[in-house]
Amino acid sequence: KNLSETRTVVVTVPRADIRQSPDKNAPLAFQAERDVALELVEQTHNGWVKVRHRAGQSGFVAVNQVWGL
Repeated sequence: KNLSETRTVVVTVPRADIRQSPDKNAPLAFQAERDVALELVEQTHNGWVKVRHRAGQSGFVAVNQVWGL
């Protein structure tokens, strides 16, 4: 009963770049520091996942920058 159905991922690099679209050249949406938990919004099949910060910001992060998938 203490578990949530909301899935999260944790940033594993010193500073993860969360982009506006799933492309390494896309503009930054925001950055997240190591150990920050982000809500997993959507899994994609091209090495990116859509995430949301608890402050409401959202974007795409490369799967090699987070843990929990």
